[in-house]
This record gives sequence, C-alpha cells and structure tokens, in this order.
Amino acid sequence: MITFVRVDDRLIHGQVVTGWTRTKGINFILAVDDEIAANKMQVRLMKMATPPGVKSEVMSVKDASALLKGGKLDRYKVFVVVKNPATLLALQAEGIELPADINIGNVREPEGVKVLPFVLIKKENIESWKELSAVRKLTAQLLPDQPSYNVNDLIKGL
Repeated sequence: MITFVRVDDRLIHGQVVTGWTRTKGINFILAVDDEIAANKMQVRLMKMATPPGVKSEVMSVKDASALLKGGKLDRYKVFVVVKNPATLLALQAEGIELPADINIGNVREPEGVKVLPFVLIKKENIESWKELSAVRKLTAQLLPDQPSYNVNDLIKGL
C-alpha cells in the first residue's frame, strides 16, 4: 500500500529518506524514474542509500505500475519517490491510486521559477504541477521536523 509519496530530484538519498522512513514507518521505497531505472550504476547507488531494514526498488513507470498492481507490495508501507510531477501523472494514467497528500522535497529544475528556496519549477512543467495540485494537496517539507509550505497556494499565480 502506498503510504507516502514524495517529489524529490535526488530520489533515494541519505538523511531525507531515513527521516521520512522512520516517521512514516516505511519498509519499502519505490523510486520511479525511467531514465535512472535504465542505468544499472545509478540503480546500485540508489539501493546503497536505502536505510537498513528497508527494501527498495528503482523502476520505470511501467514496471512500477505492474509491481504496485500485482499485490506483492500489499504487506508493505510503500514510499514512492519521483523526480517530477509528470511521473506521478504517468503513474495515475497507469491506474495507480495516489494518496491525497504529496510531499515536495528538493526540486531544482534548471532555469526554474523559484517557488521556495528548494523548489524551482521550469515554466514548461508548471501545468503538470497545477494538474496534480487540482486533486492533491502538495506540501513542501524537506524533513519531518522542518516547516512545511502549502505548494498549492504558491503555484496558483504561476
């Protein structure tokens, strides 16, 4: 079952993943990114950053959708992490039901509009963010013990 979803351009990485897995009781991390999933070295690096006691996979949208639908993860609390909202929209298009709340971490798209110091959105991706925010609550928060920001409100004027 998907317990937590995060958009973070770093995918699986140290302190942030450890903080969220502990806070949410996560025992499976599913990083979804077509490009990274095709790179064996990147997949190994992501798996090395997975906290002890937590399982992880790095998969394409198609493979992740099949895994999520297949029932093999039903006994896990799953943390889905993606680099951008387009990947979440692609998962939805594959029939994956996402939680009502989406966490936003570091998203530093080159030449992006600064929404927060750690959230920069490319103009061509604004519509994807808005489409996601139309049906989900987007909250930017780096770590569980840090302040959170309502991204839905911040992107309205973009």
